[in-house]
Amino acid sequence: TPSPTGTPTAGSASRCPNEAEVTSDPSARIGGSLRGDVDGDGSTDDVSLAFDDTGALGCQAFLVVEGSGEGAVLAIESFDPGFGLPQPRLNTLAEVDTAPGNEVVVDLVAGASTQFVGLFTMTGGELARVEVEGDEFPADDLFPYGGSVGHVDASDCAAAAGTIVISSATPRGDDYQVIRRFFSFQGSTPRVELSSTKRDRVALEELGRYPEYRRSPFGGC
Repeated sequence: TPSPTGTPTAGSASRCPNEAEVTSDPSARIGGSLRGDVDGDGSTDDVSLAFDDTGALGCQAFLVVEGSGEGAVLAIESFDPGFGLPQPRLNTLAEVDTAPGNEVVVDLVAGASTQFVGLFTMTGGELARVEVEGDEFPADDLFPYGGSVGHVDASDCAAAAGTIVISSATPRGDDYQVIRRFFSFQGSTPRVELSSTKRDRVALEELGRYPEYRRSPFGGC
């Protein structure tokens, strides 16, 4: 794979003194890379993670985008190794919002059966975490997927452009109650707000009728 030509630059709000050193050190890169157009300029970017296990909490994990342009870096300030993953993991690239360019999906938390990803986007030439506003779900701007027979979650793009669906299924007698929450992007901002909620009851084997349960996380974008 050709080396990217762009030099990543930290966001203006960076507070991590180790950011430049860690993101410029090839040995600090973890978990391979993803390739796709993240900044929306039509060319391919290289997406990777840099990790410093000696860094202070909030300054250990960094998302790096490099390409033909300037590139960008963002500290994943909420990452905590105590929440089930010793290091974050790149999951996929997906066109989630309506602006040009892919969003970056990163595994950040792992529970006993459910995993949680963060969603990152390029806006104004800088990387930003997609924030979630609504009825206090999901927590901490995390999107759940997976689970067990006691609780099954899924996160994906909905049919309407620029809309995310987060579904949660829990047992109710012989069936499962499915709550599907729909979140819409607010203009060009990296923020989604709750727009509607739908409820249904189905058998466990019928969860596949909902597209998000067949391709989570964000596999249907």
